[in-house]
Amino acid sequence: MADAESRRDHRAGVTTGRVKMAEVAHVAGVSPASVSRALKDPESVSPDILERVHAAADRLGYSRNRIASSMAGARTPIIAIIVPTMTNAFFSRTIQSISGKTAPLGHQLMIGVHEYDQAQEESLIKSFLDWNPMALIVTGLHHSRGSTALLARAPCPVIEMWDYDKRPIDSVIGCSMD
Repeated sequence: MADAESRRDHRAGVTTGRVKMAEVAHVAGVSPASVSRALKDPESVSPDILERVHAAADRLGYSRNRIASSMAGARTPIIAIIVPTMTNAFFSRTIQSISGKTAPLGHQLMIGVHEYDQAQEESLIKSFLDWNPMALIVTGLHHSRGSTALLARAPCPVIEMWDYDKRPIDSVIGCSMD
């Protein structure tokens, strides 16, 4: 049987790794492609297949490898947010609000704090873009040249928040006192 027990190293008594999609497919009696479709686009498979895949995944303790998906070019469900500080209640409430709206959609927040240091902000942008996020949210409109270049080339939507400019890098959410 292709379950967690069959993946035990009997000499050491430990499991040898993550449950693979092929194992879920075997237990569900479907192809790995059907498992992939059921997990990524449930509407694309029959209710019977969807139920069998979910039952097998639950039984085996399967969890999707989001990093592998992102390496294949797919977007991760990550929304990266970079703020200058978490001690300002405005930023913490904003993050809480974004989380409340995005979590029900299956998105996860990745939060970075740069402490008003533009070099640190640039480092965070580089690092977060490596995770292939579905969006990147940055605070303010004033970034280093390197950060601006990274944001302009980002392969995902970039949202600048809190300030307003008629010429954002991509999108802006803010207010103008004009």
